[in-house]
Amino acid sequence: MPSGEMHRPPAPIIAAVALNGLLAAFPLVGAILFVTGGEPAGAVVALFALLPGLAAYGLWQGNRGARVVAIGEGVVIGLLGLRAADVAGLGALLFGAVVIVLLAGTDSSRAWFTPGPSSDEELI
Repeated sequence: MPSGEMHRPPAPIIAAVALNGLLAAFPLVGAILFVTGGEPAGAVVALFALLPGLAAYGLWQGNRGARVVAIGEGVVIGLLGLRAADVAGLGALLFGAVVIVLLAGTDSSRAWFTPGPSSDEELI
């Protein structure tokens, strides 16, 4: 959990949370369409929305594990974008690169995930 005076995430984290939320929204909408169309397999599609949705939640809280998951998602999406030779592939490549840069390339985002002093250190 972030400590000190930082109660609200910095701008790069907010952008990464928005991108992960967007990534979670697509399978969730697809699952709703499947279920309303009479396909029970839509519930399985909804599980694909779980990982980016939980990563977005963890990023907002300053969870370092969520940062690793989100960077991993960015790498996988970027690599999938390299395989596709069309506009969607370029979009996936850019999406992955932007997420990685937002989470690993800025000082404010690295500071957001740096643990604060423990209660023992504050007493000394």
